[in-house]
Amino acid sequence: MGRKSTKNIGWALILDLVFFLLEIVGGKLTHSMSVIMGALHDSGDIVAIGIAWAAEKITERRPNEKYTYGYMRFSFFGALVNSLILLTTSLLMLHSVISDLRSPAEVDHDKMVWLAVLGILFKGFAALKTAKGKGISEKVVNLHLMQDVLNWVAVLFVGLLIKFFNVNILDPLLSLGIVVFVLINVAKNLKVIFEVLLERAPKNVNVAELKNQLMEHRNITNIHHIHMWLADGINTYSTLHVVVRDNLGETELSNIKKYVREIMERHNVGHVTVEIEFENERCKEDDCEFEMRGFAVGKNYDHHHNFHDHGH
Repeated sequence: MGRKSTKNIGWALILDLVFFLLEIVGGKLTHSMSVIMGALHDSGDIVAIGIAWAAEKITERRPNEKYTYGYMRFSFFGALVNSLILLTTSLLMLHSVISDLRSPAEVDHDKMVWLAVLGILFKGFAALKTAKGKGISEKVVNLHLMQDVLNWVAVLFVGLLIKFFNVNILDPLLSLGIVVFVLINVAKNLKVIFEVLLERAPKNVNVAELKNQLMEHRNITNIHHIHMWLADGINTYSTLHVVVRDNLGETELSNIKKYVREIMERHNVGHVTVEIEFENERCKEDDCEFEMRGFAVGKNYDHHHNFHDHGH
């Protein structure tokens, strides 16, 4: 998935760069504020998509002693920078748009329409290349491109209205709408990015239901210290302590680990680390007693680490 994502973002970068050059020329020829704002927006996009591409290249590296989980979160760094660039360029656009609303310029509507058609073709093809991406970085890039497609559809529509009705105020009004639309989506992107970076539990996993299903096993008496996070925005990682009945043999312990992994997989958790503890022993984790009082499932609280398994 990593190499395909990198290739798709690379295509988007090339297409964006070519069209940016066309926009610079088109903005000068049409005197359209919305076209000029599009060029300013695309300049930020080019830098952001370039960073996203570089970040995706880094994520292809294998885990090592320094980065034991690998480089997956570098794509989040790219997405974060990407979003911050969009935020900055949008605020700059907002300042210019407000000034232009007071005295809208005469627009060359014919050139504006043709440039809009080119914009829809270039941006549309780039959006298709990244449409099926699963990684957060590729999703953010695709969101940018889809916004651009909608922007150019709007530019085409406004260009036709100006051509037939000579209402030049529509051009800065469109620019204002574009800026507001982009700012709303940047806020949404930043929310997702920070949730993953702060290791928020995945929204698609019901922890209470998961615990209850794990407790259905006859040899499991307690589940605690269950932690979940998204390493790369897609894959869910989890660690948990499983308290079992005393005097279980190796085969029974192996069956419990297998059972835990199967339940986790049903809840879309693919990377699980299981800590096995016995009833008559006490957990050494510093905050274990606090967690047990507030969140644990089960009644036996005196236990301690005994057996560890790293499951996939």
